[in-house]
Amino acid sequence: MVELYRQIGLLPDQDSSPASELTALLERIPAATCRRRARCCTLLPPMGLTEAGLLFRRLAAEPPDDLRRLVRRIVEYFFLNPVRLMGCPFLDDQVCLVYADRPFGCRAYGLWSPRAYRRLVEGGRGAQKQVQKAWASLGVTLPGTVVNYRPSYCRFVTPVNGAGVDDRFLDEIQGRIKELDRRLGPPAGEFSQKYHHDLSFLLTASLLGYDQSLRNKLSVVREHLDHGRGPGLDFLLDRAWEKLDRRPP
Repeated sequence: MVELYRQIGLLPDQDSSPASELTALLERIPAATCRRRARCCTLLPPMGLTEAGLLFRRLAAEPPDDLRRLVRRIVEYFFLNPVRLMGCPFLDDQVCLVYADRPFGCRAYGLWSPRAYRRLVEGGRGAQKQVQKAWASLGVTLPGTVVNYRPSYCRFVTPVNGAGVDDRFLDEIQGRIKELDRRLGPPAGEFSQKYHHDLSFLLTASLLGYDQSLRNKLSVVREHLDHGRGPGLDFLLDRAWEKLDRRPP
């Protein structure tokens, strides 16, 4: 786990690292409250590599038992998210376990204007169709209620300081976060193109191998659609933890 963020320069002892700059940017987004109690936390949001690195650093600091539980959740999310609305793996009894380090997508949700949020949702339609098409080419029809799901616009998010948040301000913060990723160079491009901004994919592939993770995902999804959860998934979850547990600190 440590090696993952070490490779992209996200060391815990680097005060001037991209992680520190990211934290400063995220803290500019006003704190907010919401009475919906985490109903929006159905998906693990797409994120940049710098944001993923911040969460990996957080994971690396977890006690072994908590780390094992979180790794299993994240890997399970990767394998089953095409066929089940899993809920964010960092959500535990309506509490975000990484709230202080949550990515931009989580912080900005509910702060965008309705028009801007519709634009974001429509912008993701193409990617959703590509996902369905890719699975269909493998002979798998994904549940439309899952693959097309996006949280509806939330009118219950209220900034703690009472001030409104301008879309241009959020665009600016998002642009600067993307600039942090560009500074990471090729690894950030690989995270975008190869892992599709998916932290669960990156973690699973780092433990089980990229090609093997894709092959196993196809098997798990087919098994789940035909018979429900099977023993193959539990074997993979145990295998992922064994791989992580054997790595040097």
